Amino acid sequence: MTDYNFEITFLQLSIYNSYGQLILKDNIETELFQLDLKDKAPGIYYYRILNNNIILYSGKLIKQ
Repeated sequence: MTDYNFEITFLQLSIYNSYGQLILKDNIETELFQLDLKDKAPGIYYYRILNNNIILYSGKLIKQ
């Protein structure tokens, strides 16, 4: 288990398509954040959550 010790000051979400193109970038301003991909085609997308330009989390989303 990794222990992170940092202050969360500015969270940002980035979504990329399977070609690595940035398709969505948004600030996360509350603890509850909803992502709307209704207008995006089904497929595989990749996400990054950053705090002051440092990647905290990254992963894959599959839209059916």
